[in-house]
Amino acid sequence: MPIHLFAVGSGGFEYRLTSVSVGEVFEMSNMASIMTAPTNAHRAIAAADAQANTSALERALTAESDIVHLHHFRDACGLFQAAGDIILSFSFRSSNLMWVDDSAHRSFRLTNRMANPAWHILNRLQPAMQRTGMQGTGVLMSIAIVFNSYLQHEALPGGSPFRNPDRPTTYRGDARLNFQFTD
Repeated sequence: MPIHLFAVGSGGFEYRLTSVSVGEVFEMSNMASIMTAPTNAHRAIAAADAQANTSALERALTAESDIVHLHHFRDACGLFQAAGDIILSFSFRSSNLMWVDDSAHRSFRLTNRMANPAWHILNRLQPAMQRTGMQGTGVLMSIAIVFNSYLQHEALPGGSPFRNPDRPTTYRGDARLNFQFTD
């Protein structure tokens, strides 16, 4: 299930991202190994063997990518926190065909005095992410990408590639960054 992200921040910052499910890559490699087997009996054996090997490989690669995503999220939170105080707002909405959509909202201030900003953000977001079924590491990775893009935007106020020309670049008061996740 692809998750769509729209982020808006102070200084005319705007960012859009659509994440892609990693599972499709492993299904395609599984199909390629089945197609190379010569007969129907060999195909059945190759399919069972490929399924067992691919699932173990998939679990290993997924675990490794989760670790990389979590490290990237932690590092991005540390860099983002060092830039100064900011008000973060997160909105999650998961669509359902048969019943009302699940949604959750969290808003809080991230200060440069917090000892572990990644833990603080995860602690605040976990109930909202669980309620909407978006507790995957892909969501954390997209938050890290937006944090890094916002830092780049703040470093280049007029020439940022993430600047919306219809919004003003100067702002008064607290810096803000708003996230909206939908499926």
